[in-house]
Amino acid sequence: MPKFSLESEQILYYTTRSRGPLLKYDREDSTDEVIIESGDGGTFAPGPGDSLFALGDTIYNLHTNERLYFPVDPQLVKGMDWNPANPNELLIVDENGRLTIFNIETRRKSIVDIRSTRIDLVMGARFSPDGSSIVFTGIIPADAIVESQMWLWKRKD
Repeated sequence: MPKFSLESEQILYYTTRSRGPLLKYDREDSTDEVIIESGDGGTFAPGPGDSLFALGDTIYNLHTNERLYFPVDPQLVKGMDWNPANPNELLIVDENGRLTIFNIETRRKSIVDIRSTRIDLVMGARFSPDGSSIVFTGIIPADAIVESQMWLWKRKD
């Protein structure tokens, strides 16, 4: 699934398969460029400054060529989103419906507690512009019909 750069609407990032390269497409001059040769998983998130990229279980820093691995099975990752207010925080959604915030500075992860809900599956989780909330679609199991609702989680800092 393609994603816009956080820095420019002219730049899109995409992968062509689950274990392929991460590519950059420039809409202005219609060029493609390989950004990361291969990744372990097709879920990715372009980060702040177009220099940090989360791909699978790795955060790549294109300025320093550093790679930071985080404790997640890349095959279970179904979505990611960078916190626009704190570029050190990455939101990870796994296929079990768990939301985790990983801090690249402290290298710690914290689970977002949504146990009080009847949610079976989480989709489309995104940080709010100020980073204080996360919005997501929750799939709620029902007899023969599946129900989806929008949910908002707020930090208790």
